[in-house]
Amino acid sequence: MISLELSQHQLDELYDGLSSLDTPSARKKCLTVYLRAKGYPCEGIADITRVDADTVTNYVKSYSKCTN
Repeated sequence: MISLELSQHQLDELYDGLSSLDTPSARKKCLTVYLRAKGYPCEGIADITRVDADTVTNYVKSYSKCTN
């Protein structure tokens, strides 16, 4: 399991992306990573966003790679 420790600034950017990004898929990715960073379980996030748990993990991995 990948854990995310994000700064408040990073959390704010993800939250802002929920309304400012152009595509629904980009907004969904922001929501997914935001919820995971807030400590929600993958299965719960998958249920909320209607993707599978592997997709949640992939979104988080992708975000982690971009921020490192």
